[in-house]
Amino acid sequence: VILPMSTGEYVGAPLRSAPLSNLTPPLTSAVATNSLIRAPTHRAAIHDLLNRPSSSRAALVVHWLILGAILVSTLCFVLQSEPAMASWPGWRLIDALVAVGFTAEYITRIIVAPDGRGDEAAEEDGRRRGCASPS
Repeated sequence: VILPMSTGEYVGAPLRSAPLSNLTPPLTSAVATNSLIRAPTHRAAIHDLLNRPSSSRAALVVHWLILGAILVSTLCFVLQSEPAMASWPGWRLIDALVAVGFTAEYITRIIVAPDGRGDEAAEEDGRRRGCASPS
């Protein structure tokens, strides 16, 4: 039986310090540089565009456009609940455009998702680097 003590150690198991090489690397180094899709094609480029904002300037723009659409949608939802603004006919158009945009983004993400034959394990290893394994 191992009981916790107030000093950070456990009775029966001394506290082991992890070596400095196991510290978590900065977020920028944890991003995989290779594609998650085995044969880089337009599918891999679109995957990077939608899922890795740091991969290119265009990906960053897409990221901010999606974030902006989320904020506009939320703002419109809140403003629609205001009785004085509820009768404005433009809400339906905005709702329809945002719904079509989000649906197109979602379907595109499904189509370009990694198929399990790429380097998914390598990216997961990069994310877990520095986590101490229980022993």
